[in-house]
Amino acid sequence: MRSRGQSLLEVALALPLLLALALGGAEFARLAMARSGLDVATAAAAAAAARAPSEVEGAPAARKAFISIVGSLGVPGAAEVAVASEGFGRGSVVTATGTAHFRAGFSALPALAPEWTLTSTASARVEAWRSRSAGSG
Repeated sequence: MRSRGQSLLEVALALPLLLALALGGAEFARLAMARSGLDVATAAAAAAAARAPSEVEGAPAARKAFISIVGSLGVPGAAEVAVASEGFGRGSVVTATGTAHFRAGFSALPALAPEWTLTSTASARVEAWRSRSAGSG
């Protein structure tokens, strides 16, 4: 009878630790998936901006590509993208920076729900074969 009580006590002490490790691992897997999705969406935004006909059309094209990929990959939280370029001529570089806010943990317990800001940066070169000259945009 004494060994049954001892086993029950051991399980009662070990179970919370095992559950915390399992749930923590699941949250870090979600964080890694969100980061990967943000990287893909940011790279797509940079590529879409670089393929746009002009600098004015580049930012909306980048946002559209970013939002569609972020939505399809299920990146949680608010996500946004900023596009910068060093001119928009042949061979110039377009840089996109994506940001998402990831809230981990149990939403019912705010003390156990830290929030991380994920940031990703990607660059794409405007193709040299473009018909526009270096100064046009």
